[in-house]
Amino acid sequence: IDFSNGPVTLRIVSPDASVERNYSVSVNVHKMKSDSLEWSLKSRTAIPTELTSPTGSGSAECGGKLYCLTTDALGRYSLGFTDDAFAGQWRFVSAPFAGMEAVEPSSLRGGERTLYILGKSGQLYTSADGGQNWADGGRRYLELYGELGGYPVGTAIGADGDYVLVNPSTGAEEALPGADFPVSGASAGVRFAFPMSSGEQMVILGGRTASGALSDAAWAFAGKSWLKLTGTMSLPAGMEGMTLVPYSTFDGDNAWDAQSYSSLLAFGGMDAAGVASRTVYVSRDYGMSWRKADKLLQLPDYFAAARGMQGFVITHLTKSSDAEAAMTKIFAPLSRATEPVTQWEVPYIYLIGGTTADGRLYPYMWRGVINRLSFKPLI
Repeated sequence: IDFSNGPVTLRIVSPDASVERNYSVSVNVHKMKSDSLEWSLKSRTAIPTELTSPTGSGSAECGGKLYCLTTDALGRYSLGFTDDAFAGQWRFVSAPFAGMEAVEPSSLRGGERTLYILGKSGQLYTSADGGQNWADGGRRYLELYGELGGYPVGTAIGADGDYVLVNPSTGAEEALPGADFPVSGASAGVRFAFPMSSGEQMVILGGRTASGALSDAAWAFAGKSWLKLTGTMSLPAGMEGMTLVPYSTFDGDNAWDAQSYSSLLAFGGMDAAGVASRTVYVSRDYGMSWRKADKLLQLPDYFAAARGMQGFVITHLTKSSDAEAAMTKIFAPLSRATEPVTQWEVPYIYLIGGTTADGRLYPYMWRGVINRLSFKPLI
């Protein structure tokens, strides 16, 4: 049967000719490598801002919206937000941070309902209305990793001048879990739960310790204490400013039969020599061990290396083409069991902003996807 000119109609008739039904059959031939992480230049956009010449940025996800904050050399700010990152329709908050001390855009973090940001002096500010109004969070931080259990998680300078952790629920100062714990430069925290966990946990990667040494480790926090993950690491001599995102990777020899693995992907960052890394790393055991990702997951040549990019995974609802929809109506199914797939969810990775190797703002927002995840499901 020749399927090259589009769907073929098959008419099936019962042996006694009392029942018949038409089926529309088409063959999808994908012309890209199914397990390649695709970063299309067509989907790359300028970082969303109202400023003419932004010099710094930070991004966060909160309450189903994606936020992007930029600043310029004159200390002005632009805070944009969208509930449809795929469409790229951004709105902007009027006069963000009016009457406040200067803030650090790269410290912007998001929780379930709250945005967090640090002032230049480390003062914590919170917003429960999408950045319209900000309240004093009550203490100063050195670094914010994110939110867990409704509370901010981060490091601070203690009363005696030492680096400390801040207990998320009580605000009390606690000693670092070890001299090799990163106090700055770690990735923003990623929250997730897995089958054997009792709840959500947070993982951070890389960064600098109190002595200034670069870390090549991941640390996990489940709400009470931090644990250094002790698997095999492959970060070369430590990195800072890495980007961590939860995603799926695959093993398999064909496009229709492959094993999916919950994975963490790490992008970018900078090594001890000040060189921005182009290597992508992957962990399939929730941060316990890491390896250099397969060639098909590495960044393309046209994707410049950067540190401090903010990463998010946002699902977009994809629909069948108009031609497919028309055929679906013509050959409408009689039962739910055989209803054709007309729309499906595709998880996209968004990488926003960051800093180039020479310290300038990386002024782009990239959207990437493993091709396999964008294919129309067979069932």
